[in-house]
Amino acid sequence: MKILVNATVCTTGGAVQVATAFIRQVCRDARQHAWCFALSEQVQRNVASLYSGQWPVEEFSPSPSRLLRGIATRKKLREFEIALRPDLVFTVFGPAYCRFQTVHVCGFADGWVTHPSQFALGSLPPTSRFLYPLRRVYKSQFLRKGDFYIVEAEIGRKGLVQRLGIRDENVAVIPNSFADLFLETSCDGKRTWPQGEPVQVLCLAYPHAHKNLSLLPKVAAVLKSRGQAANYRFVVTLPDSGCEVRRFWTEVDRLNVPEMIKNAGCILLSDCPKWYSQSDIVILPTLLETSSATYPEAMKMGRPIVTTDLDFAREACGDAAEYFSPLSAESAADAIQRVTNDGQRRQTLIRNGYEHLGRFPEPEEKYQMQVGFLEEVARRCGIVG
Repeated sequence: MKILVNATVCTTGGAVQVATAFIRQVCRDARQHAWCFALSEQVQRNVASLYSGQWPVEEFSPSPSRLLRGIATRKKLREFEIALRPDLVFTVFGPAYCRFQTVHVCGFADGWVTHPSQFALGSLPPTSRFLYPLRRVYKSQFLRKGDFYIVEAEIGRKGLVQRLGIRDENVAVIPNSFADLFLETSCDGKRTWPQGEPVQVLCLAYPHAHKNLSLLPKVAAVLKSRGQAANYRFVVTLPDSGCEVRRFWTEVDRLNVPEMIKNAGCILLSDCPKWYSQSDIVILPTLLETSSATYPEAMKMGRPIVTTDLDFAREACGDAAEYFSPLSAESAADAIQRVTNDGQRRQTLIRNGYEHLGRFPEPEEKYQMQVGFLEEVARRCGIVG
């Protein structure tokens, strides 16, 4: 079976990481499927070294999601499919913004469409909040052009079925996981707690509004007011520009905490284990998720997690995280200090994280589940016997 993997919409954050992880597994797969790839510039940058010329690959830019600038990309993507004549198209994360001629399986993990929350809506700047209903309708209309769907959590499945009227039997729930390269990283969770050096608090997240990253400078300011400025360093992974990036650095300057913030910049998936291993705590102040890979990655790397006390985080982490009130910098600072000052609590979180990993599929298992569903769809549609 010839499968076209469409990762043209995967341009930032976790979407790039998930697409990269899938393609890494494809390159190791012994099954006799014929693969071809339509990739965003960002995914191509992560996987270029994996190819040996055995599969057709095309890079697409800008993203087909762009209303006007994406017109040419959508046309080029349709032409690419026609030229290759695949049996099935798998969009890693959609909507694809393109009507394919063959059977289309679309991955989806956008909580703004399936389960928006008032916390997340409140995080949007006024213009984005005003445009949100239009963007949701725009995405939903394109999303309905898929035939089958893969989501990462039950909350995503319910959203597709209840809000978009998609048939339940056409949706597969395949949980998120850490990438296979984390299996290759030596880390036992016993990093020596720093003596005389700042505690490194890592926030590995792209600056979408719902990630709530502007809370971090406020948390730093609270810690500074408690005489802890020299004891903590927040490590973020921000690009050079963007609305949320400007908002973040404006808060840093306003609160006078630049000495407590370090920006690692946009990093490749292959660099992520290094940043986990060099950190002491992982924080995720997000207000809206379907399933973040940061949680299982931190557990795998033996790092205590501090995150928002919301349903999706509780579902993902259980007793393997220290929780704080989503919009409270004081609460977040308290949680960080509890993990810092209570060694027994810290080790309990790490141990619980290792145990909780059993609820997530291993990278190879997740990949087999994804390909298994593609093969099931092919049988249901009469593509293969």
